[in-house]
Amino acid sequence: MLDSARVGIAAIERIADAVADWDVPTPCTKWDAHTLVRHLHAIAADYLQWVDDAPADRTRPLLRGAELAYHNEQAMLRLPMLPAGTHLQVFMGHANRHLQLADRHWDWPMMLAPSAVWTVGQHVGVAAIEWHVHAWDLARSQGADHRPGDTDVLTDVWRVRLAGPTGQPLDEDRDPWEAVLVASGRDPAWQPA
Repeated sequence: MLDSARVGIAAIERIADAVADWDVPTPCTKWDAHTLVRHLHAIAADYLQWVDDAPADRTRPLLRGAELAYHNEQAMLRLPMLPAGTHLQVFMGHANRHLQLADRHWDWPMMLAPSAVWTVGQHVGVAAIEWHVHAWDLARSQGADHRPGDTDVLTDVWRVRLAGPTGQPLDEDRDPWEAVLVASGRDPAWQPA
């Protein structure tokens, strides 16, 4: 899981290095590339805070649907409007620090899902999916592609952790990576206008 998350973070950094126009649309509805990296900054800060709170036994409920969308919107509103490169640098620092702490606190309870308590380590798989899906979003905004090399790991995490809470099971008849994209609300055929 840690390796998959690290590869996703590195993919975002590599793809962002090639972005010439941060105002281009992305597959994330209503988000341009700049807004996407602001979201990455915000969610990496959340993940870092959550793993930091785990040893103090401060678990939090899993946010889903409208609650999650509202949380993400509020988290971005709290951020200052910075250049995309600055948001990206902060994201990289937070995301990598999150993985360092996760490695130390792997078995600590962190998140209250509907029928289980997720440990820090179990949530790292969710973070890996987040980073790879957003790497794909950013790549597609540039007319390129991103496909993780460890799709089986990500599909296993989706089946075990996310299918139930999101209500989005994987379409087992699809290519595994495309199935994750579809379950994440993406159209695998999306291209910039």
